[in-house]
Formats: sequence, C-alpha cells, structure tokens
Amino acid sequence: MRRGVKAAPALVLFSVLAVACWVFFLSGAGTGMSVWSMSTLQFPPPANPVPMAGAATSYSALLMTSMWWSMMLAMMIPGTLRHFPGAGGTDAIMTAVQLWFGLGYAAVWMVFSIAATCLQAILVGSGLIDSMTMWSTSDRFSAILLGVAGIYQFTGIKTRTLDNCRRSAGRSPGRLTGIRYGINCLVSSCALMLLLFVGGVMNVYWVILLTIVVAIEKAMADPTPFRRAVGLACLAAAAAALAH
Repeated sequence: MRRGVKAAPALVLFSVLAVACWVFFLSGAGTGMSVWSMSTLQFPPPANPVPMAGAATSYSALLMTSMWWSMMLAMMIPGTLRHFPGAGGTDAIMTAVQLWFGLGYAAVWMVFSIAATCLQAILVGSGLIDSMTMWSTSDRFSAILLGVAGIYQFTGIKTRTLDNCRRSAGRSPGRLTGIRYGINCLVSSCALMLLLFVGGVMNVYWVILLTIVVAIEKAMADPTPFRRAVGLACLAAAAAALAH
C-alpha cells in the first residue's frame, strides 16, 4: 500500500488533466461550436453536410493546435497511466520522476498536434475535408487513409512500437524516458489518429472509438489478434468507402 501511495500525486494530476481535456473537447474546444453538430454515426460521413447557422468557416492555428493537443491527451493519457514509472525512492523524488515522464509524453503529442494542424489546413484548402465539420468530403480520400491504417496494423514497426508502448517505464527512468515512450506511442498509433480526418476531427463517436481501440491495444497481454482485427476492419471500411 505504501508504494501505491508514493505513486499517487503525479498520477492523480495527469488523471485530472485527462478529465479536463475531455471536458474541454466536449465543450467545443474553444471553437464556439457544439461537438454534437460536428458528430455523425453515418459512414462515410455526408459529403455535403447541412450548413450550421452562424458557424465559422476557419479557425486560428493556435486554437486548432490547442484543440488537437487537448484531444490527443484526452485520448492517450487514460491508456498510459498504468505504464508510468513505478514507485521507488522518496515521495518527492517519485513525484518528480513521474512529472518529468508525463511532461515528456505530453510534449511529443504537442509536436504531433502542430503537424496535424498544418495538415488540416492543407486538407481544408484542398477541399478534402469540410471546413466546419472537419470530416472527409471524399470517399476516395477516406479509403486511402483507411487502407493505409489497415496495412500499418500488420507492419513490423507497428508491432515493435506497440510492444514498447505497452511496457512500464520502470522505477528509475531518465528525464527523456517520457519523450522516448511518447515517440513509441505516437509511431504506434499515428495511422489510427489520421483516421480523425475520415470520421471527423471533432466527431465524438469517432474520437471515442479510436480512444477505445488504442487503450485496448495497450492493455491486452497479447494484442496481436486485436491489432490484426483492427487492420482488417480498416481495410473493410476502405472497401466500403470506395463502393459508396
């Protein structure tokens, strides 16, 4: 019990951060829009969605980056908490170690969020995703992303980085351990995260689905069958998008 108490402060902090990120996302992530108006269960999403009254058609890069970053932390932190450094040393030392780990992990997803914001601007400019709903307007584009994600699930780099992402950081990690761990998790799930451009960057149903998939991959003792099943599901969805 004593060891569990030592690990608590930083874990509680990042748990609260994950909840705060979910609240921020569900409140519209600062866009002034309702996430439910940007959510659909339809697949593929409507190519010509109904215009939303008073909706802005463009957002600042800073706002989009904060939206992506908060969403990535909301999606990724829950499946990562169990892999934080274990208890060891004094309470203060262990808390500091976990804070360094968490900050390094968050920094990796900040870099991804900046890249995703730039990619989103390009896709909106090219008309491949809708500027308001932020989901794909092209079945062919959706099929490409789904196909890439499906194939990626069977690659060696996916297997290796997922294995690394599923391991605990241990009891004496260095200050860069959180960054290295974050990079493995990013490389492992980057293809799945790009599927947000298919179903909708702020589509609640799509975000929850991907959160569950990533969390299960990290939690399973042997994720291979599930990983392959997800890959096959993505390939089937790609075929459905093309057929549509």
